[in-house]
Amino acid sequence: MSPTDLVKARLLKGMQDGLPELTLARRVMLRRVEEVCRRFGFLPFDTPALELRDALLGPQPSGEQIRNIFTFSNQDEEEVGLRFDLTVPLARVVCTYLQGEIPRPLRRYAYGPVWRYDKPEPGRFREFLQFDIDSVGTPELTADAEIIAVIDAILSELAVGGYVIRVSNRKLLNAVGEYCGADAQQARSIYRVIDKLDKYPRERIRQELGGGLKDESGAFVEGLGLSVDQIARVDAFLDLPNEGNNAESLSAARALLAENALAMEALDEIEQMLAWLKDYGVPGPRSQGRVNFDLHLARGLGYYSGPVFEVVLTELPSYGSIFGGGRYDNLVERFMGEGQGIPAVGASVGVDRLLAALKQLGKLDLLLGEETAGPQVLVTVMDRERLGDYIAMTRELREAGIRAEMWQGGKANMQKQMKYADKLGCALAIIAGSDEFERGEVSVKDLQAGKELAAEAATREEWTSKEKRPQTVVKRDELAAGIKALLHVDPV
Repeated sequence: MSPTDLVKARLLKGMQDGLPELTLARRVMLRRVEEVCRRFGFLPFDTPALELRDALLGPQPSGEQIRNIFTFSNQDEEEVGLRFDLTVPLARVVCTYLQGEIPRPLRRYAYGPVWRYDKPEPGRFREFLQFDIDSVGTPELTADAEIIAVIDAILSELAVGGYVIRVSNRKLLNAVGEYCGADAQQARSIYRVIDKLDKYPRERIRQELGGGLKDESGAFVEGLGLSVDQIARVDAFLDLPNEGNNAESLSAARALLAENALAMEALDEIEQMLAWLKDYGVPGPRSQGRVNFDLHLARGLGYYSGPVFEVVLTELPSYGSIFGGGRYDNLVERFMGEGQGIPAVGASVGVDRLLAALKQLGKLDLLLGEETAGPQVLVTVMDRERLGDYIAMTRELREAGIRAEMWQGGKANMQKQMKYADKLGCALAIIAGSDEFERGEVSVKDLQAGKELAAEAATREEWTSKEKRPQTVVKRDELAAGIKALLHVDPV
């Protein structure tokens, strides 16, 4: 094969390879999140990665919606797309099984990869794993509060550190549109602009509400066309106190929007939900979180119809939300027709985004605990004539529930095999040569203790004077029990 025939090995932009530590952390996280959801009574329910394009986008998608998902024509000449979240497929599922094949309300959790054509950033990928919790078929706002209670329980279980659960109501932002006299199209877009407050200064927000502006690249960002007076009214709303004092923010919003019935409805719902969260014990006894009513919270997806909420890590606010959701009572109208909505509320966590944040904070070890991706024990090979004996030892360890691997990298000295065991994160290495076989025993090197001794040594001379790899002897016919004792594993 000539060099011109070779395929260049490269990773697609916005994708990531799941190396062992990251893959293990992802699976540990999924297991713990799933355990919390089942404790709350939610059921597992999966959907396909591919959906029809119009199911994903609706009959009249915007240009931005079209650009942000991956679509293509399949061999059946159907226009299909990769799902960009797990909520829209759920709406299609609910309509597919309306005749009682699924319980109502449907309280489900699901996880799987989703795809968005976003600009890649730290913690933001074009393919990422998402975990969703939804309650479909319940109009009660207790369901919204319970979803937030699940979020609080999950974050407490994952030991992510401090976090803020921000809550608001999409009706409130719709009311702001009415308050400033925006037309229907402008009112729908105001929340999209307000949603950028965390990224841009207020002057940039004002320009985008008005005539538009040129961004940093020189491209023109079209504005909403609000008048100076209308922008001043939006400004008045954005000037309300919003520093985490829920009672103060609620009172100020009631005073400003007192004549607007939709705003009063939204604020009543927020106040009631905050009360129910206390009944649910949120924040919980193990949590390091707090709940803030956030006047500016918008959430970017347009299908939200009531309460909305999201979570940011206090140690890494620049990452944006790592958990978010809200009520979406009208989403199934896409499949059933206007006025045929089914009440629903849900939340999503971007698993890979949260993992990236925990890695940046140095907290993956807290998530993993003592779990490692690789084997616990490496059975080294000193005498290739005794391969059958090494295989038998490895098999015995595995049958005893110990993750074990035998060296199969060809002829290699002990130093190379020890380096391999270190790279795998093995706790122990078993060594048996002709002398050990003759005595009916094996030598076991404690690799973890060796690392600890190395860390304690202040100088190279001090390190070389130490026994680098603490070593013990185990009888061959007591191999599994002896290794379990060294690993501090229950022998039963």
